[in-house]
Amino acid sequence: MIETIINNLNNFFESNNVFLDLCRISDNKINKILIKYNNKFYLIDRRCPHFGLPLTSSSFIDNYITCKWHGCRFSFIPDNATPKENIIKSVIIDKEDTSWIENELQN
Repeated sequence: MIETIINNLNNFFESNNVFLDLCRISDNKINKILIKYNNKFYLIDRRCPHFGLPLTSSSFIDNYITCKWHGCRFSFIPDNATPKENIIKSVIIDKEDTSWIENELQN
C-alpha cells in the first residue's frame, strides 16, 4: 500500500493540482488532505472542524479552504488576520521524506 501512496504522491507533486485526498488513495486509512501552496505541501485533517464533514469538495483560494457545507473559511497557515477558531492545524511535508506516511497509517 505504501508504494501505491508514494506513486500517487509523486504524481501529485509534479501536477498542477491544488490538493490530494489521501483517504481515497490509502483505502480510507489516512484521513488527511495534502495541499500544495507556494511550493510547499501542507497536511491537514480532511474534515471540517465545526461539523466533521469532508472538506474534499471545498474551494481553495490562497491559504484558505472554504467549507462547502456552511461557508466557513479556514486558513491552513496561521496568521494574525485569522481568528484562532478559523485556523486548521497543518504540518508542512517535505516531498523527499516519506516517513510521515507510515506514521499516518498507524494512527
